Amino acid sequence: MSRRVALGALALVLVGASLVGASRLRAQNPVPGLPPSAVPTLPPARPDTTRARAPGDTTGGPPGAPVELVKWAATDSVFEELLKREGYRAVRYQGDTVRFRASDRVLVLEGKPAAVQREDVTLVGHSVIYNDSTQIVTATADTARRDSVVMRQPEQADLIVQTSIVYDIASQKGTIRNFRTAATQGETWYVSGARGTMVSDTTVQGGRIFFAHNGSITSCNDSIPHYHFQAKDIKYVQKNLLVVRPAVLYIGDVPVLWLPFVFQDTRSGRRSGLLTPRFGIAELLRNSPSYKRSLENLGYYVNMGKYADAQAWFDWRSGSRGDTFDPGYVQFNAESRYKIIDRFLQGRLSASYNARRDGTRNTAISFAHEQSFNQNRHISANLNWVQNTTVQRQNTYNPSAVLGTISSQLNYSDKFGPVSFSAGGSRKQYPGRPQVDQDFPNINLSTGTLSLAPWLDWTPTLSFSNTQNFRIDQGTQFDSVFTLSPSGSLVAKPVRASRRNTNLGFETPLKIFDFQWQNSFRFTEDVQDFPQTRVVYRDIRDTSTKETRVFNQTYTSNLFYQTGFSLPRFFQGTWNVSPTVSIQNVDPQFGLFVRTERTGGQWVNQGFRLSYGISSSPTFYAFPPGFGPVERFRHSISPSFSLTYSPAKSVSDEFLSAVGATRQGYLGSLKQARFAMQLTSNIEAKLRGRKGDTTNVTGNKVRLLSANFTGLNYDFVIADSVGKSLFNRRGITDQTWGYTLQSDLLPGMSFRTNYSLFLGNPQSDTAVFKPYLTNIDVTFSLDRNSALFRTIGKLFGITPSTPAGNSPSSATTPTGNPRGGDPFFSQQAVAQQVAGSAARNAQFDIPSGQGWQASFTFTSSRQRPDIRGNLVTIDPTVQCQSYQQAGDVIGYELCVARAQTAPQAGTSQFGTSTYGGAIFRQPPVKSLQTQTSFHLTQKWAASWNTSYDLVRNSFASNVVSLQRELHDWRAVFAFTQSPNGNFAFNFFVALKAEPDLKFDYSRNTFRSPSSPF
Repeated sequence: MSRRVALGALALVLVGASLVGASRLRAQNPVPGLPPSAVPTLPPARPDTTRARAPGDTTGGPPGAPVELVKWAATDSVFEELLKREGYRAVRYQGDTVRFRASDRVLVLEGKPAAVQREDVTLVGHSVIYNDSTQIVTATADTARRDSVVMRQPEQADLIVQTSIVYDIASQKGTIRNFRTAATQGETWYVSGARGTMVSDTTVQGGRIFFAHNGSITSCNDSIPHYHFQAKDIKYVQKNLLVVRPAVLYIGDVPVLWLPFVFQDTRSGRRSGLLTPRFGIAELLRNSPSYKRSLENLGYYVNMGKYADAQAWFDWRSGSRGDTFDPGYVQFNAESRYKIIDRFLQGRLSASYNARRDGTRNTAISFAHEQSFNQNRHISANLNWVQNTTVQRQNTYNPSAVLGTISSQLNYSDKFGPVSFSAGGSRKQYPGRPQVDQDFPNINLSTGTLSLAPWLDWTPTLSFSNTQNFRIDQGTQFDSVFTLSPSGSLVAKPVRASRRNTNLGFETPLKIFDFQWQNSFRFTEDVQDFPQTRVVYRDIRDTSTKETRVFNQTYTSNLFYQTGFSLPRFFQGTWNVSPTVSIQNVDPQFGLFVRTERTGGQWVNQGFRLSYGISSSPTFYAFPPGFGPVERFRHSISPSFSLTYSPAKSVSDEFLSAVGATRQGYLGSLKQARFAMQLTSNIEAKLRGRKGDTTNVTGNKVRLLSANFTGLNYDFVIADSVGKSLFNRRGITDQTWGYTLQSDLLPGMSFRTNYSLFLGNPQSDTAVFKPYLTNIDVTFSLDRNSALFRTIGKLFGITPSTPAGNSPSSATTPTGNPRGGDPFFSQQAVAQQVAGSAARNAQFDIPSGQGWQASFTFTSSRQRPDIRGNLVTIDPTVQCQSYQQAGDVIGYELCVARAQTAPQAGTSQFGTSTYGGAIFRQPPVKSLQTQTSFHLTQKWAASWNTSYDLVRNSFASNVVSLQRELHDWRAVFAFTQSPNGNFAFNFFVALKAEPDLKFDYSRNTFRSPSSPF
């Protein structure tokens, strides 16, 4: 019988075990992706099985698998009736040549190819022999034609055999020679062997087990794999487990490592089991007497079902040769995560306990939760708490964690009809400092515009906020106060400084026809609960009667009411003129009603006065002609003018006494005739399009320079009363002035500066106009696709090249989360996790992609050196004098170093304070931060992030990384130095398919902040 026939109609129906066991291992790579075995005798796969899968083919594996192995002949009515019989399993046979020997019940199939299909299992080879007496199936390949035997099941990788398969249906066992297959679980592992045994077992999840001898495994899908593990014995349970022993790692053809075993769990989903501990070779063979052994991530992972998991692990650092900064520690960690997508709920709870050998302890807790109850109701929490911020700071190597705040946020939002409601708050701890800042609760109620009548619109808002500072350690004048003991002696009691600022506001603007009526009610209270000195005048009309008093607590309460009309605008779209009439307080710095520590809790009133104003905000354009690559320039100037007038109105002596002012020199009660101006200017260039370029006919627009100047207020009455002439600098009423410059020539370029204009308070006639530069902030970035380099290149006819897959915009924009983690927690980057895997797995950004890029940030901040008044200088050398007085020289140096490198919490007084209070002088800050990344070669990438303190002339932090791309491996060299003195050197080579398989060397050193770099 030489023609193609379908023998399913020959009643050759087998009842019993299947030819091969069912398996569910999904094949995500077609046959061409399977690498050749390390065994030299393994020929390549047959060419007709390497084509892409045809559309609509359902006979093979999943989408992307090879095309169907055989084209089955059309069925007839008898065939269909046989398939419908109950209690039978149909087996389909097909071949170019079919022979059946009835004497020994042997069926021989030969063809191009010969095929057998039972249920969803297909076997294709050069020849297939089935002996019904012994129930043995033998499939062989044509080695002369470099043919293969292929066994296929849905959702499994093909089993490709280059010689033969002998399978015993009764015992469900078979032998194979020169085979290869794949195991996929996240990564795809390619398994091959010279000799092997296949066992079908329905009791295991995969249903098929392979035992191979003299085989290899690899995750590299190149035709010649870059690496592979050569093994004597391999056991592979499909969709369950892969075990190799012993294993020799080959890089190319060079053996580099021997391992007693390698195992990989190939089951889908999360599984409970041991965590992979992290330790280096130096932990086993210490290469230096000063090296401190450490062990991390020794623990267990528990799968708690579909929606949650948990893990606990143990970290240890040796206490051998311990000192003050590195006494050694043990740390216990636990974390539980949950995520229910259909409930829009996810979060994590983490905790750690660190016990150092010097007796100090630290407990850290992190809780994050996000939930959406409906379209309008949401809650989000990211809470972090640390018991001992000094230990937390000393045990970290991440520079951003050393100076970053330990932040917590809690927010709830909802909507009730037209009313939107939100409530929440935040809390901050500072590494190495006891101060805690708390902003809780914050409540906001707002509505859209409510149309009460066709001619009346109402837009009310209500807000409440409460800000507190506890355990303040900077910005206080007294460390302790003396109190009387029961025996009558003086006892020094430490000052526990704290602050509170409360704000309650209600805005109720009304729109009547085209008139805007603004109404604002606001209550503020600033309480500073620590001793402070104040200059007090016994007689506010006589400045010689002043004296300095110490108040145990100072406070200022203000009750504001402001109202005014905005009349309809004129010349809309050109001059944009808008007149206003408002009622304002005589002294706008304080409320209509005021009470302070100087009034004994009694409220005093300052009074109202009318204010008339008119404002205009036009925009002027100019279009100078271009030159070179610039087709035309556009220059726009947007000034904003306003002129206000208020009649004179005196204030009472009680009010001046309450705020600490004197009648002599007080300018707030004079009539006001003020002119205010703010200016914004933009210079843009339109570049010429290239000839023949139809995709960009209009050309590119580049912002050459954008300048924004802060507003200035000039009072003609003050200038006439205090100065020698009407138009003098003394008429300026602003304390500060600054401007900002930006340009697209340097991506992210921003230049900001600020000046202190007066020596003294501008509301006093003793103030002197003396500008002093206080702040400079400069940021910009560069790469070869920056507008500056592209413009210069066009001048010389050079077009900068863009790496494949990158665009000029994306080349300078960092993507992803440099510290890793899932997208939900990357949104919470403002609050670093202090416990759990998010904190443990924090890594530094490693450059990716081609090209180079660099960003620079220069910051300079200082205060006036000639400040008048009650001046308090915050100096670490003064704060640490107790060590010096006790003769502890080392302790004094360490105290100063820690104070200098501790993060600044801000010591300026918030809220409204009375005159005559202390002025705190902060130490100057000047630093340069750079972030650069570049490629040394196509495979070598480097980055360097550093912060240099220009005041102390030393590096505050350094992060240097060097990465080598090895196709299947990744090699990283990293060095980090933090402001707390700690530094670390790390080197590891990790397998991408199995990151826990790596060669790791880590040297972490705890040092004093005062140690030289």
